[in-house]
Amino acid sequence: MKYLLDAGTLSAALRGRLPVVLKLAELGPGEIAMSVLSRMQVEIGLRTRPRAQARYARLLRTMAQTVRTLEFGEAEAQQAATLGAYLESGGERIGPMELMLAAQAMTHRYTLVAEDLTPYRMVNGLNVENWIGKTS
Repeated sequence: MKYLLDAGTLSAALRGRLPVVLKLAELGPGEIAMSVLSRMQVEIGLRTRPRAQARYARLLRTMAQTVRTLEFGEAEAQQAATLGAYLESGGERIGPMELMLAAQAMTHRYTLVAEDLTPYRMVNGLNVENWIGKTS
């Protein structure tokens, strides 16, 4: 199975949160991916917090060199448009970042790993997991 880490899970990995680190240790680098979107979110957080940047920026670069980074291109955009239209036609809606991450995971057949599973529960066909341990 292959896993796509959202920004919260990626941040938890960088901070050394034990449940995430243990799960990552069970997997090979080829089974893990980060979204360019999640990396952007983490980079924003690091750049606005100098102490965090000093502590975690190198870890993020190392992780980005170790695991696959999924880009957001035409196929993912089309999947997001289809998914967004489907959800809206049923009176449902998720945020744009969640929509794009769901589309990436579905396009590449990855399980999305997120701390908050709530927005993803309405997405049929999307596999999601929470490695952090909080209930959502």
